[in-house]
Amino acid sequence: FWISRMFDRVNHAARGRDGGKSGALGQIRLKSGEVLAGKGKSRVPAGDRLIMITPGGGGYGSSENGD
Repeated sequence: FWISRMFDRVNHAARGRDGGKSGALGQIRLKSGEVLAGKGKSRVPAGDRLIMITPGGGGYGSSENGD
């Protein structure tokens, strides 16, 4: 099948505020190992799988124990 991609936060993570850590990057890739760009159109070959990992938001403030 074909997929049109319009994903954000695959190159630049959401930034944390007031000492919070940055969020996680999202990923769009095929199970066979090919990494896809966040924007564009691609064919997913028969027998392969599309893997989409959504990005995480940035944190706010530092925790009491410094983590």
